[in-house]
Amino acid sequence: MFQNIYKLSRNGKELKATLVHNFEAGRRPIMNCSIHPTSNVLAVGMDNKCQLLELDVKEEVQNSQKVKGKNKAVVKEKIQKFTIKELESKVTVSDEDGDSKDDDDGGFQKVVRFTADGNHIVTGGSDGHVRILKVIPCSNFEFLLV
Repeated sequence: MFQNIYKLSRNGKELKATLVHNFEAGRRPIMNCSIHPTSNVLAVGMDNKCQLLELDVKEEVQNSQKVKGKNKAVVKEKIQKFTIKELESKVTVSDEDGDSKDDDDGGFQKVVRFTADGNHIVTGGSDGHVRILKVIPCSNFEFLLV
């Protein structure tokens, strides 16, 4: 399953959504997300897991041809390229039997949020539990259940 990322822009009273990136999520669509307050890391809820994704944005200058009437002009345009890297994943919702299996039939994560300081992630699941994960910055972001 593909997840799309759009850039929203306003033109007067009109709101325009431009597709900027597709993310292949497999059979696990992103249901909710939160962005880290000081980095390009997203915490996302995918079925029974909380997953950390790093979003890398690169701006490039590209030449393109614009046609006005009979004239053609080469114009330099800035474009943004997005790369999403999977950093870490943790099962945060137990199935109905109390196991933390990685099943398609198990529970699902309803909400995920970084705390204001970015040191913890709070998740709430369909199993009725709230879980707090400690975010430990390393070379890659890593998180552990507290």
